[in-house]
Amino acid sequence: VYDRAGNEERSSRKYFLADFNLPTYAINITVQNGTVTKTPDKTVYNQDELVTLEAFPDTNYTFNSWLGDLSGSTNPTTIAIDSDKLVTASFVSLDTNRIYALTTNASAEETIIIKTPDKQLYADGEKVELKAVSSDAHFIFNQWKGDLSGSTNPTTITMDSDKFVYADFDAVIFLDTPAVNGATTKIPDKQYYAYQEIVTLEAVPDVGYRFSHWSGNALGSVNPLALTLYRDVSIIANFVPISDDITPPQTTASPKGGIYSSTQNVVLSTNEPATTYYTTNGSIPTTSSGVYSAPIIIDKTTNLRFFSMDTAGNQEAEQSESYAINSSADATVTINGSVEYQTIDGFGVAEAWNIPDSTFYPYLFNDLGVSILRFRMPPGIEPLNDNSDPDVIDWSNIDLSSFNTYYAPAKSGPLSALLKEAKARGVKILGTIWSPPAWMKTNNDTKNGGKVISGYEDEFVEYVVIWVKALKKYYGVDMDYISIQNEPDVTEKWETCRYTGSEINNFIKLVGARFASENITTKIIGPDTGWFGSFASRAGAICADSVTTGYVGTLATHSYGQNFNDPDSLISGWQSIKNLTQSYNKKLWMTEYSKPGGDAYWSTAFNMAQHIHNALAYANVGAYISWEFFDAPEPIIYKDQSTTHRYHTQKQYFRYIRPQAKRVNAQATDSDILVTAFNHKQNKTFTIVVINRTASDKLVDFNISGIQGVSSFNVIRTSVNEDSTDLGSVSVASNFISYGLPAESITTFIGSY
Repeated sequence: VYDRAGNEERSSRKYFLADFNLPTYAINITVQNGTVTKTPDKTVYNQDELVTLEAFPDTNYTFNSWLGDLSGSTNPTTIAIDSDKLVTASFVSLDTNRIYALTTNASAEETIIIKTPDKQLYADGEKVELKAVSSDAHFIFNQWKGDLSGSTNPTTITMDSDKFVYADFDAVIFLDTPAVNGATTKIPDKQYYAYQEIVTLEAVPDVGYRFSHWSGNALGSVNPLALTLYRDVSIIANFVPISDDITPPQTTASPKGGIYSSTQNVVLSTNEPATTYYTTNGSIPTTSSGVYSAPIIIDKTTNLRFFSMDTAGNQEAEQSESYAINSSADATVTINGSVEYQTIDGFGVAEAWNIPDSTFYPYLFNDLGVSILRFRMPPGIEPLNDNSDPDVIDWSNIDLSSFNTYYAPAKSGPLSALLKEAKARGVKILGTIWSPPAWMKTNNDTKNGGKVISGYEDEFVEYVVIWVKALKKYYGVDMDYISIQNEPDVTEKWETCRYTGSEINNFIKLVGARFASENITTKIIGPDTGWFGSFASRAGAICADSVTTGYVGTLATHSYGQNFNDPDSLISGWQSIKNLTQSYNKKLWMTEYSKPGGDAYWSTAFNMAQHIHNALAYANVGAYISWEFFDAPEPIIYKDQSTTHRYHTQKQYFRYIRPQAKRVNAQATDSDILVTAFNHKQNKTFTIVVINRTASDKLVDFNISGIQGVSSFNVIRTSVNEDSTDLGSVSVASNFISYGLPAESITTFIGSY
């Protein structure tokens, strides 16, 4: 630096030190009837420091909630110190005349009830706001149940006793109707729809366009289109420019269908330029099917289905022609409808740990056609003894979460919703105990076998009654059947409990007497053994007791312990069990079976069909229940709703043989043609299921007697390349049909009279 005279100032350096102090804050805790500890325990805390608070009640008090700058009832809990904090720990007296518990539950995993204030216990007269909330648009609040009614949401409840409140949500479906060059109207026109609601769609074209066809989740050209909604769908209305040509083409087949003595070359011709689509396996033709370009060679029984579309987009209705090449039959099936055997109670699946959500219901109940649903009864419903009196149920100590547990990680739904849906559809409900609660067992474990502790017999009976009554009390579902123990002859790492013949007889007798005294109509089945070899001793003990046998109308077993890949190896065992069951004048059910370990191979599915046949034909079972419908190691259907071969081989029986049908006499001249037949007099339907288990196609003649008025059969077939494919109809002439059965196939014929 220079002055005006040019003198230079000597340079110098100066240093400055800024001293900053981080802010600190205090936490003030007020408490009465208890104490609170702080970790770390300091007078002041740095900004954003975390402090753990834990509340300890005095004698005869319990911690209830945090107030002030902290909320909720988590204890211990953590608070971040970003300012001075004031926290109050609220304790309430254990005087049960002054405080009450509020238990809440909701009908779906995506739904909750928000309580304000959110506490464990409430004072007498305290008001609590309840708000039912869903994180999934597919669930819409419907109504309150339990100790609250109505549909106001949010609402308020006054605490004057212990309360249980249940939020019932409806599962809804969304319908998307995109369109270009036109629009789609919906009747009714709503934001969302109920399950199985019927909606009518009408495609309305813009000027200069006409409606052509539907695509997406609907096919065809019917307009308006009525459809029943089972899941979210997108249905696209397709429009094309108006043309002078609005007449669909006409296709003819030459020669026409009929019975021929030699191979036929069938020519399809149209009356104008058009593309012809066809199938020869009986499936419905679409624009993705084969395109006709040369004569079609027909050398065996064939159902030819076809249609044509002209250059203007006009599509004719589907046509079909049936051809039979009259060579000598490989086998003859003789059916006598006047000779009757067992009455069918139903076909079903078991759901133990994997519970499907509502999007799977159409598969389970509509398409597969399940008529019995067997479910595992989780032992957690009574996690501790509800009280010291087994004749009186303390519902405040019953844990209903067992009804609403989601077992699989995705695409799973609550057990209660599944059972309610099944009951609404007329499906029979079979509840099965895998294990009683651990506290009443000798090994204090629901797994690894063990037995009911001596002296706890009446507590076990109460546990059974709790399950039956809770299902009815909270969900309106009557349990039709109950098995008090799954596989009493098995000890495994999963839920199990052991019973000898005399033990299971004694427990069934006690349960039956309690049911009778309380007018519980649930029917008891048993012994529900895992192996054929264990059945006789346990069934014998039940049926030899003059009291117990009156409580059990149906005996049940599983069929494990045999060679799954050799279905015929079970025949002698089935015959022995049938003879024993008939000697006791009881019905017989097969309540669980599949390939242990499971897989999705065709051979496994085909063997499963043969196991079903053998149980029906050689044991006269009235019900057949397979293991695990949904996403198990050996599933029938996966989480992405792709179906397995086993889905379709079982569907050949499940969907088309309905409860109350009677099996009638059916015999084949070829031991590799397995046939069963069923007459349903109430529905006036007659069903034949035939398995060709050879590696060769078979032409089979069917001679039918004892059934009058069946003029045709609709034919459904499953094979390695066909999944319950609709093959159209075959006519009956003089009680006779001849039909070709492909190698390793299962074919169902459904007629009416």
